[in-house]
Amino acid sequence: MDKVGKKRPRFSYTRQQLKELEEHFLVNPYLTKSPMAQLSVKLNIPESQVKIWFQNRRMREKKKPGIFGR
Repeated sequence: MDKVGKKRPRFSYTRQQLKELEEHFLVNPYLTKSPMAQLSVKLNIPESQVKIWFQNRRMREKKKPGIFGR
């Protein structure tokens, strides 16, 4: 049986989790395995979600218009 059409439900973060993730992102937008695991345990969310959040956040940062715009 194939997995076509089977989507994972959307993950929701609490305000506190988002605050912590943003604080870590501002210090270092690229987490290594060890800090990612620590953050995952601290926030009580899967490592995969921490990884995805950082990937998405880097893309949002990249898409922001720079000082000269686009």
